Amino acid sequence: TLMNKTQTMMIAANLPDFLWDEIYLTASYLHSLTTTKSLNGKTPAELWIGTKPNLSHLREIRCQAFVLIKMNNPIIHHAKILTF
Repeated sequence: TLMNKTQTMMIAANLPDFLWDEIYLTASYLHSLTTTKSLNGKTPAELWIGTKPNLSHLREIRCQAFVLIKMNNPIIHHAKILTF
């Protein structure tokens, strides 16, 4: 169920409780991208849009992300490392 997926993701990533609703939405989104036997190996998203969904945008929870910080000098930029 989505509740089980949400709880598993919360525990695996050691996330604080206030993120529960976001992780629930993420679990629901991932469910729509998961193949099932009842749909003959297709995903709900695939049936809805007619093509296989692109998964290249997915990232692991708690992965490193880099935010570009533009400086006044167009040649020099900095990046800040964050946790996504």
